[in-house]
Amino acid sequence: MGLKPSIVLKNKKGFLLTTLTLFIIFLFVLTYAILLSKRDVRSEQERVKSLNEFVFAMKQDLPRQLNIFTFRTLFLLEKRIIDTGSYVDNMTLRFEEAFFNGTLYDEPQSILIGASYNDIVQSLQERGELVGLNITLSNPRVRLFQPNPWNVEFELTAQMFIEDQGGLARWNSSVTSSGKVAIEKFDDPIYLVNTNSLIAHKFVKTPYEVFVSNGDASNLSDHLQNSYYVESSSAPSFLDRFEGKLSNPSTLGIESLVNLEELSAQGIGVTEKSVVDYIYFSSNNPSFCAVQESGLPSWFRIDTAHTSKYQVTCVPS
Repeated sequence: MGLKPSIVLKNKKGFLLTTLTLFIIFLFVLTYAILLSKRDVRSEQERVKSLNEFVFAMKQDLPRQLNIFTFRTLFLLEKRIIDTGSYVDNMTLRFEEAFFNGTLYDEPQSILIGASYNDIVQSLQERGELVGLNITLSNPRVRLFQPNPWNVEFELTAQMFIEDQGGLARWNSSVTSSGKVAIEKFDDPIYLVNTNSLIAHKFVKTPYEVFVSNGDASNLSDHLQNSYYVESSSAPSFLDRFEGKLSNPSTLGIESLVNLEELSAQGIGVTEKSVVDYIYFSSNNPSFCAVQESGLPSWFRIDTAHTSKYQVTCVPS
């Protein structure tokens, strides 16, 4: 006995309705999954973008922080020279101590608060937390050097790991950054030590390329009177001067000419020898002479190795 036509029709309609319902549910789930996936991708992209922006900002800011540290440390070392009358024993060692410990010669320095390595790391971590990032620095290495005669740099290299707190993005790389400071902001330690800080000369670069023209030494006289500095590969560098290495010629060397009238005005005894600063204030006494050019004081003496540099001619003996 067969099914009635009405029953067969009802079963077919039920089957079709069930199939359609299942298909609609499938489409809904598929659409939701796609939207969820797109949202996750978009969220991950946004976190990666935020992390990259943080890394960029950090790389922009680190030189500023290192610049502040370098300036403050040089200031402290210069002050110590004034207070003690002695040169710095080891510039690299003292910079490392100041950076990692916040001390100089084992004494805490309040001026370094906020500028030392631990302070820089803490600042980075606090800024990272504000945008949902965990930051770790490891294996820090530092270097103190001069890129040229007129600037000093303090460089930090460290391994930096940054991770999004949601685990969506991470960044792991070696970072190198440095702070550069112009030496013209500081006084020459050679003068401070040898004049008991009665005379202080900042490292001002000479405006002159020609010191003597047609026998007229007025440019050289002005260079002398203003205690300007000139590059010299036979002279000590800025960093060497902090350590009192007067007999340490450097490709980064600089020198000035000592104004004996300035010394006399401060009650400091003068000596007849070459007025090139690292020679005058040392025990070295190479052959020197008076010069023929006009416009220079009668006490002006120069060693024969420097006559061509300053374009002067010795008075025949």
